[in-house]
Amino acid sequence: MDKYIIDYLDFIKYERKISENTFKSYRDNLKLFNEYFKGNIINLKKEDIEKYLKSIKKSAKTKSHSN
Repeated sequence: MDKYIIDYLDFIKYERKISENTFKSYRDNLKLFNEYFKGNIINLKKEDIEKYLKSIKKSAKTKSHSN
């Protein structure tokens, strides 16, 4: 996982002292985010993040229709 993500996760876990469930949720979502961009998250543009969010929504709709 990207160093910036690891640093952020350390910050929210140890400095902000969030719950374990919240930490796991952040960690899992950031892992998916990082994988989507293949680790190239430093120079993202607004459009890149918007595209990612649309893909999540589309994936969620597909999963809800398949159940």
